[in-house]
Order: sequence, then structure tokens, then C-alpha cells
Amino acid sequence: LEMMDKTKAKINEALIPCKMVFTLKPISPQQMRELGLQDPWKEKARMCICGNLADNFGDNFSTHNADAHALRFFLIMEARQDRSLSGGDVRNAFLNAELGEVMIYLYPPSVLRKLGVVPENIIWRARKACYGLRESPKLWEDHRDEVLRRFEWGVAEKIYYLVQSLAQP
Repeated sequence: LEMMDKTKAKINEALIPCKMVFTLKPISPQQMRELGLQDPWKEKARMCICGNLADNFGDNFSTHNADAHALRFFLIMEARQDRSLSGGDVRNAFLNAELGEVMIYLYPPSVLRKLGVVPENIIWRARKACYGLRESPKLWEDHRDEVLRRFEWGVAEKIYYLVQSLAQP
């Protein structure tokens, strides 16, 4: 996010309000011990754009996910070959997607103003995808695909790379 003085900024686009979302996330007894917590949960806060109040800067919000049946088939076939498999989840990965030339201006959450964290005259310009922005998943998909197209690795002097499926280009 880029901070801007709203009295000096020349903004033609509407300001999109943001809000804070506070949650309690359950944690395991082991995590309780490691973190020195007494309660079986962790307090979390996340800032979200009120995307339902935003004008769309695009009309394609859909993203492609791996078909569950195809994924199960692949896992079964690999297990039969006695191969090792692993999976993972990259937390907050879609927040790495750049907005490019798109101008999205945000009005910070009122709770941050009331606490004095953000001065009254400050607004933000989003540079990357944000929680609540309808376009964020599609922006992430495009960014991820671009990075993976260039990804290569070598094993025993042989270079490997990924090829995107024709079914979901």
C-alpha cells in the first residue's frame, strides 16, 4: 500500500472503504505450549477491502482449479508407482499479485483512524491484490501462471520445466 494525503491527491476514481476483521483461530495443545498461550485459540486481525462497494476494473473474476477427480486419479497413479508426493498451501500467496496500471484507492478502516494509527487525511493506493477485492483471485492466477511458466530446475545435468495444461490454459 502506498500512503497518500487525500487533500493533495488527484483522484478520479472512487475511494473504496476498508474494514478490519477480527477472528479467533483454534490452535493445538502443542502450539499453545510453543507460544506460551493459556487459551486454545489465537487472536488474528485482517484488513479487507469492501469489494462489494467497488467498481469493477475487469469483468473476468473466474479462476481455474485442478479438477478433484483428476487430482485423485493422479495421486492414485503416483502411489502405485511407489513415488513420494507432497503438497502444501502457500499462505496469503495471492497477495503477491501486482495490480499493474490499475488505480485502486482505499479509505483505511475507521478503527485504525480512531486508534490514531492512520491520520485522518491519509488514504492508500493499492499496489497488489488485497483481501476482499473481487479481482484478486484472478490476478493471482495470472501471476502464478507467469512465474510457473519460467520455472526450471535441474537434476543430474538434466533441466526440467512445467507445461501448462491445454484444458485450462
